[in-house]
Amino acid sequence: MVLLHATWLHRFDDGPYWDKFTVYERQSCRKNMWTNLLLINNYVGGDMKCMIHTWYLATDFQLGIIGTALLLMCMKYPKKRNFILFGSIIVSFIIAVIHFYVHQLEPILMLPPENLRNQLMGNPEYDRYFYDFHAPTHLNTGNYLIGLVIGYFYYQYKQSNGRTDNRSAFLNVLWHCSYLLTFILCFIGFYFYEYDIKLGIWSALLGALLKHIYGPIIGILFVGIFNRYGWLIPKMFNYGMYRILARLSFSVYMVHLTMGCLIIMKNKFPIESNNSMLLSSTVIVYTLSHIAALFLVVCLELPAHAIFKTIVNEILDKPRGAEKPPTPNIINFKIDYTSTKL
Repeated sequence: MVLLHATWLHRFDDGPYWDKFTVYERQSCRKNMWTNLLLINNYVGGDMKCMIHTWYLATDFQLGIIGTALLLMCMKYPKKRNFILFGSIIVSFIIAVIHFYVHQLEPILMLPPENLRNQLMGNPEYDRYFYDFHAPTHLNTGNYLIGLVIGYFYYQYKQSNGRTDNRSAFLNVLWHCSYLLTFILCFIGFYFYEYDIKLGIWSALLGALLKHIYGPIIGILFVGIFNRYGWLIPKMFNYGMYRILARLSFSVYMVHLTMGCLIIMKNKFPIESNNSMLLSSTVIVYTLSHIAALFLVVCLELPAHAIFKTIVNEILDKPRGAEKPPTPNIINFKIDYTSTKL
């Protein structure tokens, strides 16, 4: 996808919107595609980011390294497990507060229409704002570690009890309240869009809190689903169709920006933004992204996975040391020149 954006994408169409987006994207990818390949594009790359949505891949990769290191420390020092895990979350929260305060960021990511337009049209000022607020690994570490802690202790609980159907009344109430809190958080942005708030230490604390609150909510939701709270939601999450969608999800994420640009940026007249236009564009982009993702999975991801799996299995099945061939019996001949005996 990076090579496509750096070479042929701008040749697929033309027009004022298309040229403005694809020229900037081509220049960014040709200059900074190496940051995408090294998975450091959430920090490195300056104002010209190639495929802006791939910040998540770099952040997730870096969080995986951090999480693995913490789990290894917990295995090496089991008595200090709680100190390591919860101490890391506290440090992450403090770092987030400092980041919000130093960069003078709003508690939530502000996405008015002009900012979204500037993001696609290559506005360096908005790129800096987005990468200061959303992309840094140190701002996403808290939620990741909270999810890691919940998963770790749930695994320990499952191993020790051998069952996952412990229907605690407190957890049941907390699970249902988490749904209400999820909807509240979805609409909390209305206040910040409507009123201007003074940026300072209190807004930094609120921003750090909002950055860390989604992890425990989602963790509680999943623990409740594992314990089969509710009658419909566990069935929905166990629906077999989700396995196919999960297989396509990574490829959908990789191509959805390209599909969106093909649908929206090809227009050669002013774009009128309204609810029907947004809904129809969303449905079209969603459908085309899954079609393209299916092609990528069948033609690229599955064959590459099969080849990689075959190579790994051959390496694992190969004996560690080749057996030495048996030493041949050597017959020493001694010649007695004074007689005819051999």
